[in-house]
Amino acid sequence: MYSYDNIADWYDIWFEGYYKSEEPANAISALIEKYRPSAVRKEMKILDCACGTGNPYIAMRRKGFDLVACDGSVEMIKRAIGNSEREGVDSSGIIKHPVRWDKLLTEFGARTFDIVISTGNSLFHEPPTNDGVIAALSNMFQILSDDGICIIDTKKYNEMREEINWDGDNGIWIKRTRRYYGIRTIPSSSDFVELTSELEYEYDNYGKATRGVIGITMSMKDSAGVKKVERCDVPFFPLPAGELSGWMNMVGFGFVEKIDGYEDDGLGGYDVYDLLVGVKKISRRW
Repeated sequence: MYSYDNIADWYDIWFEGYYKSEEPANAISALIEKYRPSAVRKEMKILDCACGTGNPYIAMRRKGFDLVACDGSVEMIKRAIGNSEREGVDSSGIIKHPVRWDKLLTEFGARTFDIVISTGNSLFHEPPTNDGVIAALSNMFQILSDDGICIIDTKKYNEMREEINWDGDNGIWIKRTRRYYGIRTIPSSSDFVELTSELEYEYDNYGKATRGVIGITMSMKDSAGVKKVERCDVPFFPLPAGELSGWMNMVGFGFVEKIDGYEDDGLGGYDVYDLLVGVKKISRRW
């Protein structure tokens, strides 16, 4: 798993307060309503196993859900706790030490949660191997109760496993390459930052993307006009919904449904996420 410790200082500036957003919490809440009786919906125990800087932990706590959150990055965890406290949300459900997906069973024990969620396209940091995606999904499966639900989001990809975004001006899906995020103000500071990202892929002999790198560049200017440029490369493995669905079946999920997701952070995306819902065991009609 790639450690977000390297970009934790940037993350909330990069996504400009994403932890305050109601997405994907609204989409997840709707799925909980669909797959669980509404009378017991808020009594169920939920794990957010990729909490980042606090979304959807903050939004779902506000909705009254019993939520535990963990992450593989200690620096992101610190920011999730700080963001929760600034937003007036109880941070006691956030695990303070890093927890890897392949250690969820060790950390929490079998059949501990009714719902496990992983958002923010987080699983794309795991390679498609037995000790990567399979180990992560297997641990999610094992910590779920019978009839437990696993909700995972992943970006939309074309047939070559290249991330695609919606071009609203032309009404078409296009391959994502370079993205400009504009100028952002650094909180509690007169300094500002300008962010861009570039996405590059490696391909196999069949022309399909096997690995990618998001190169994030942050240009900062302080109040004296002094400029500093930092760059961080975030490696990932493309994770199309169809392949993820197959891996979920492989580890034991007896039912997996793909649902069109939600819009992104307002940078021109259009339903750029797919949501997958896996049920651990089907003991009744859904």
